[in-house]
Amino acid sequence: MKKILLLLKPLLLAIVAAVISSALPAGAQSVWNATNNVSANTNWSSSVNWLPNGVPGASSNVLFIDLGAAGGIGTINNVVDANITIQQLRYGQTNGVHNTLILPGVTLTVSNSVAGTNILAGMDSTNSIYSALTVNNTISGAGGTLAIIMTNAASVISVRQMNNVAGAHFAVLDMSGLDNFNATVGKVWVGVFPQSGNASRPQGQLFLAKTNNITAVGGGTKSAPSIDVGDTGDRKSTRL
Repeated sequence: MKKILLLLKPLLLAIVAAVISSALPAGAQSVWNATNNVSANTNWSSSVNWLPNGVPGASSNVLFIDLGAAGGIGTINNVVDANITIQQLRYGQTNGVHNTLILPGVTLTVSNSVAGTNILAGMDSTNSIYSALTVNNTISGAGGTLAIIMTNAASVISVRQMNNVAGAHFAVLDMSGLDNFNATVGKVWVGVFPQSGNASRPQGQLFLAKTNNITAVGGGTKSAPSIDVGDTGDRKSTRL
């Protein structure tokens, strides 16, 4: 069985890469692969906790999919234990929950100058089996900081679960347990996808940190604001 799982792992990564590649800026891909009570630890600084093996860097797109997901909210399954800068952070699992803990005095920085979705919580899918999927993820940490530094006006923080079938699909990013969230980014979207009609039906919920400093540099307008909540199609449900 172990041999079969090892053979299937590259196939799973290939499928995930194909599904999300349109949302990723150019860069290396680092997929979380550590599991509580199985791996030696769940620290970001441990190279063996990533696929491919190696700690993410400034050009890395960090992906959290089904691998290593926790069974529920409150069980920490990945720990940012040292200051680190990455290019993109993406939560897109179909099972379980990812609970990211940023340790006291530690900063997780997401920074790049290219256009693209730089933080994305949720999964964009037209498969009807996901029409009722809720993707829950949390980022917490007393004394911890999540910093988003994007000077490109087209950069985006997005929380959305999409499906072209009406249903209770939903993406949740909960940062209420995090002390500091500092963001300079082009746009902030919650439950938003830039097209008309019901084809995407984006739905999302965002809980901000205890202290937040958010600057949107996208130069929004009344019809296309830089901070946008629930602004696509006729059927949407968004909470901020």
